[in-house]
Amino acid sequence: MPPVTTPARIELAEILLEPAPTPFWRALRQIGVDRAVGVLPRHHFDWREARVDMPWDYVPLKVYQELLAEEGFSLDVIEDNPPMEAIRLGRPGREEEFEIFAGLVRNMGRLGIPVLCYNWAAVLSWVRTSSRLQGRAGAAVSGFDAALLEGAPLTSAGVVPSEDLVRNLGWFLERIVPIAEEAGVRGKAVTPFLLSYVVQASEGRSLEVNLDLARNNVRVAGKIATEWSQLNG
Repeated sequence: MPPVTTPARIELAEILLEPAPTPFWRALRQIGVDRAVGVLPRHHFDWREARVDMPWDYVPLKVYQELLAEEGFSLDVIEDNPPMEAIRLGRPGREEEFEIFAGLVRNMGRLGIPVLCYNWAAVLSWVRTSSRLQGRAGAAVSGFDAALLEGAPLTSAGVVPSEDLVRNLGWFLERIVPIAEEAGVRGKAVTPFLLSYVVQASEGRSLEVNLDLARNNVRVAGKIATEWSQLNG
């Protein structure tokens, strides 16, 4: 009799951007989602008081983690980062920024938050030219139209060669990976794994496959938006 194998299970986690529980959180729990992707708790700050702890410090992260736990979520991922422009651009101040980033990684390790997701998009991060486009079934979506930026002036960073970004990323990884390994925090290992798998499985047609995935994501998002609107009247 052949051995019985257990199929791989996909575990879902939802990114929670709200500073406090919402009906959406309750809906997530009702459909069985109990893992959260969080952002740094910048909103937990009273402007009337002196600021002692920054969002990446231990106490704000601990308070945020407890808030999610009270609502039935485990905080498994932080998809955010402290200021990193000097690190990305290789400019003065990157040592100071690195110490802050390393502090975040160590605090995540102390709290048992295993995954940190950051980006290497210098200066402009994720660019959108519109945040209120109408998508399928009336869903509000963001968009980017390069034509709207034609003739726009350069940012304060000027022209940044891709080679510089790659070199600065190497500088960063050489220093942060040992700290992350010691803290028990890992990065976006799934992304290069999936990209490599798609290239192999599609026999080099990764662009076509990714476009098909994007179209399917749009279809699924439209269905979710329709169901959500019906559930909420």
